[in-house]
Amino acid sequence: MNRRRTIKSGIAWMVIAAMLACIALSAVAAQPELPFADSQFYSQGDYSIHYRVLPASGPRVGRIFMIHGFLSSTLCWESLAAILNQSGYDCVLADLPGFGYSTREGRDVDPIDREDLMAGLMQTLAPGEQWLVAGHSMGGGVALNIACMHPELVESLLLYAPARFEEAPVLSNFSMSVYGGLINVFTWIMIRIRPLVRMLLLIASSDPVFALRYDLSRITDSRREPDSGSSMLYMAQRARMVEDAAISQIAVPILLLWGEKDRFLSKDMVKGLQNALPQARTYWLDAGHLFIETDTAETARLTLDFLK
Repeated sequence: MNRRRTIKSGIAWMVIAAMLACIALSAVAAQPELPFADSQFYSQGDYSIHYRVLPASGPRVGRIFMIHGFLSSTLCWESLAAILNQSGYDCVLADLPGFGYSTREGRDVDPIDREDLMAGLMQTLAPGEQWLVAGHSMGGGVALNIACMHPELVESLLLYAPARFEEAPVLSNFSMSVYGGLINVFTWIMIRIRPLVRMLLLIASSDPVFALRYDLSRITDSRREPDSGSSMLYMAQRARMVEDAAISQIAVPILLLWGEKDRFLSKDMVKGLQNALPQARTYWLDAGHLFIETDTAETARLTLDFLK
């Protein structure tokens, strides 16, 4: 009798162990695959912000927070960050809402300023410390606003062809739904027409060799995320404007780089930002809008010279 009880008890425990193993395996299988091996996520309100940390090689001399431009992601910084890592800088690459692998904005997302989301991430990663804040194109405008809204977080600004949004007309919820749906369809079609994507890349880079050899999946993969198109419409409605009066009062050192062949930024926008930032150390590169990728070595040289 005791032997039978022992056998039954053993079988019961084996069944329980098997069930627990199945539950554990299911939980592991249910975990979403990370976009990159070094991907991490920061949560604030309804937002999940994707970011990556590229640590310094050897002793750290500073931290750089890097904010990408329109239709871009953390990938645009990889080459420049690799050089800066070698010079002792930790680089944190963050995806703005609506881009890369961060939350797509929509009607059901309670809006938080992009500047506050980035500031929250910086404060979480290095409480009480200051950062070198880098921004390319649209990200440059966000960086400028961070320096105005959260000056305690910013040691210096590194601005690469910074841009700002013009104030968008306010749309009703119905119009947002209609236009958002149309933009989603357009985005879905556009990223599948590879010659079109490559042509836009050529216009942005002003470098035929770069545009021809570029791996387009670095642009299109993250744009396949649901609502990538409509999210840009919500961003345009919610984006904080860059005000000349505010940024002219920024007291920290500023590096300002422009591309002489830039076809994306209007002359009026460039002139306006230059006039508003007379304190900046300014350089012009013989390059297009994407010089952080096409002319990485020269961008890094000027950046490191400024930081010294």
